[in-house]
Amino acid sequence: MEFFTEEKTCKYCTQSLEICADEGLECMQCNNYVHIRCLKRGSVPGGLKGDLFFTFICGECSSSGSEFFSRNKLQIIVLVLYHLQAKSPGLARKGFFHWRNHVATFIDRNWEVLFPCDVKKRRNGRGP
Repeated sequence: MEFFTEEKTCKYCTQSLEICADEGLECMQCNNYVHIRCLKRGSVPGGLKGDLFFTFICGECSSSGSEFFSRNKLQIIVLVLYHLQAKSPGLARKGFFHWRNHVATFIDRNWEVLFPCDVKKRRNGRGP
């Protein structure tokens, strides 16, 4: 989510994205914004708390003609930490989570939500 300092409009519905209030994804090809509610799929993939950590390409710019979402590993770690803090703040010790007990376990349990289908899970369960 980006907080806007100037007025921007949604590429799909042409309505404005409210300053400091609306969530919008920026297309990495054309640099236009799209309301999350205007996405053709209805929402971002995943549905975790704070889940806006994507590289997004709109349907008009995508070679396949459909919206494209991908994540890198750093985006996944930030998302997991944000989600854990928002949904399970009691797990943290002074704001820190244990890697294996909290972060890696959460990633393992939510693998399909966090990673695209082409990323295979390792046998040891410690990431891609």
